[in-house]
Amino acid sequence: MICVFCLCEKEDQRSVEHIIPESLGGGDWAVLPPDMVCDSCNHYFGAKVESKVLQDYPFNILRLFSGVRTKKKKWATLTHPIGKLKASPYDRVVGLDPCDDEVEHQLLTSRRTQLRILAETENPLLVCRFLLKVALECVARDCLLDAMNVRYSEARRFARNPHRGDSWWFMYRYDPCADGGQYKATQAKIVELEGAEMGLITIFGCNFFVPLDPKIVYEASDLHEPEYRYFLVHQ
Repeated sequence: MICVFCLCEKEDQRSVEHIIPESLGGGDWAVLPPDMVCDSCNHYFGAKVESKVLQDYPFNILRLFSGVRTKKKKWATLTHPIGKLKASPYDRVVGLDPCDDEVEHQLLTSRRTQLRILAETENPLLVCRFLLKVALECVARDCLLDAMNVRYSEARRFARNPHRGDSWWFMYRYDPCADGGQYKATQAKIVELEGAEMGLITIFGCNFFVPLDPKIVYEASDLHEPEYRYFLVHQ
């Protein structure tokens, strides 16, 4: 096999690659056919990119409020100063393990009735690389030979091993009130926008867009935060 990321010829690959991680809704439909991604690249993305992205906004919130379980079948969690928030089988209902007796007492006596969660992407570079990885695997799923094409060389490099001075962009639209908060689809595909290829990744109703060519420019001045967020990232 030849890996779509490192383009090295490998043998005896054993790992299973999900286009979107299971803990973000990537079920059986998201499993790539074998012999597309080598064990080395699979492990690298899992340990160095995906594991950190899962703890970043908005993925951490999406997992928490969508009742997600981890690979070990445990509920997704989010550490907060007053304790540990846990997902539950009920949509948009979360549990809380208080950090101490005082916090528990405040909750039980209604002295504390709300908490605030940081709604800011702290590592947009890793998020961008994760989205590019997903988009490239969508290309490979549709046609492996296409994924090897030289036109994806820059996208492949930025996802796997960006060089100093490289830059890319992505954006997402997240409206937690859309469809009454019930829209939980997760999917990934390649779309054309004004003749350019874009990765469109939907995770629990949050839409992410990432170009497969860094030369594609998008005018983001008409997008309004916080529903839309646009990031230009640099290595």
